[in-house]
Amino acid sequence: MASPSKHPKTSVFYIRRAVPHDLREALGRTEYLKSLRTKDPREAKERFADAWAECEATFARARAGKSVVDQLDDEQVRHIADAWTAHMLQEDDDLRLDGMSDRDYAKRQETFDIVIPALRNELARGIVDEGTAWEFDDFLKSHGFNVPTTSLDFRRVCLAMLRSWVRALEIEQKRHLGEPIDELSPKVGDGLICQAAAVAV
Repeated sequence: MASPSKHPKTSVFYIRRAVPHDLREALGRTEYLKSLRTKDPREAKERFADAWAECEATFARARAGKSVVDQLDDEQVRHIADAWTAHMLQEDDDLRLDGMSDRDYAKRQETFDIVIPALRNELARGIVDEGTAWEFDDFLKSHGFNVPTTSLDFRRVCLAMLRSWVRALEIEQKRHLGEPIDELSPKVGDGLICQAAAVAV
């Protein structure tokens, strides 16, 4: 029986399904990936049924010929990358607002020690691995963009978001060391008001 998968870097659960062959051209991908936005196994199971139904609805719309593919210009790519930075820094703000125990503080540093070198390695080689790509794809989808994962636009926006992610983590790490650094980017969504140029498939 199908069950939630766990992201290898963030431990967030998600739904993962193979896209039927007849829908892959319309959806621009071979897999359907969607975050369940929780790290709790019990909550993930509760959300999984709704996520599965949402996936079925996506497949149904594609079969009905209602899917669209967004083409991104340079300004939109920049706005999306800025929004990703803001998203990461806002999560960091929320975490510190709640306060961290000694254990949470140490685990946070462990995350920096593992994730920053890994992302820097991807950035240096111009490679976006599967885990990173699906995280970016989920963010794009949640902001109303449908960019085929096989397209040049997807690679462009992924590399821009990867650069933004490294910058955001470097800022977060400085905060972690007690440096008084405020959020440097606009709130999530401020730069995404502009609409993508939708082209019907």
